[in-house]
Amino acid sequence: MAAQAGRDGLGWPPPHEAPRKRPSTSRTVSGAEPVVQAPGETSGVGRSRTGGAGAAAAGPVQATPRARQARSVARRGGEGLPGSAMSCDCSVRTMETPTTREPLKPMDPALQRWLQQNPFLVPLAHFEVQVRAAAEAVPVPVLALPPWSEHRLEHENGVPLLLGEPHGAPLRAAAAELLGPASERVVEVALPAPLAEGMKEVRAVLARPEARVEAIRWLLAGASPQAAPVQAALLQLLAWKCFGRLLAPVLEPFAAWRNGLRWGRSTCPLCGALPMMAHARGGERTLVCGCCSSRWRDAPPGCPHCGNRDTGRRARLESKASAGLRLDVCEACKGYLKVYTREGEEAVYLADWPTLAHDGLAVERGYIRRGASLWEL
Repeated sequence: MAAQAGRDGLGWPPPHEAPRKRPSTSRTVSGAEPVVQAPGETSGVGRSRTGGAGAAAAGPVQATPRARQARSVARRGGEGLPGSAMSCDCSVRTMETPTTREPLKPMDPALQRWLQQNPFLVPLAHFEVQVRAAAEAVPVPVLALPPWSEHRLEHENGVPLLLGEPHGAPLRAAAAELLGPASERVVEVALPAPLAEGMKEVRAVLARPEARVEAIRWLLAGASPQAAPVQAALLQLLAWKCFGRLLAPVLEPFAAWRNGLRWGRSTCPLCGALPMMAHARGGERTLVCGCCSSRWRDAPPGCPHCGNRDTGRRARLESKASAGLRLDVCEACKGYLKVYTREGEEAVYLADWPTLAHDGLAVERGYIRRGASLWEL
């Protein structure tokens, strides 16, 4: 993206420029100037998950300090990942790994265009596809889940589906079973040495059935890097890809069922994580989970991370260079939310990892990634 005079490559003012505050308004301001404006759609306090796989994807499988996160996202260009020396040729519908030359699955056209504009993300795209493909290669058991009505009381009491018993217990058990063979599959992929060694450690630990159960328990308890049974970043990514297989036929029926009920929380109704993204259309904003991909609309107004409803302490950072994507920031907790405001490119703007450069720029400006994500650089 072309840099603008006095601004960074995404069209936002540099970190030393303080946002100018204005009265709350629904007007969309052109350019990158931050405007104090009431998002007015979400609130609540919940847990955040950190230590995602982005750090592992960019080098040694260890978390990096926040001060280095911002710089590494936009400038390191995927060091250590397969395909780091490749350019993105989005004129074709498939990509290949540079070492195995195995064709990867066709990509969404909007995502292809985004990678063409941001070629430093191509290695990360390869890594994400490879881990997902490993999980998809494992047969998924057919689960006989009970009627949704059996989750109603837990739902009304704020218990996410995966943490409950009627549906959560069989889904957790099935995810634990998938982890073992998925880890076997992923070590067969040609990865850079740090990632390959990390995945071998994950496979060795997950060879024990009790370790797989513990890994799922750790994942749903917040995935604290300090409490991880092994390689937190890689385990978290692999486990959620396994859950994704199981949840694929569940997401829409569960969303349809709970549309008639009130959730009223900022945490994900399926897994309990705090949102990292949102989709704003008109006056309505849909929160998006960065872990299980669930979406929900009925969160209270205010900051989704701390519940702040003071419009004078919340703002929207708009960017000319990334039209359709903004940051809703909170000065009370310094959290932020990536918000997509258009239609048709959800595969890019609601997938989290394609917009990691925006997370880096937010961190450079002093904001904190409080939402749950699988990608921490």
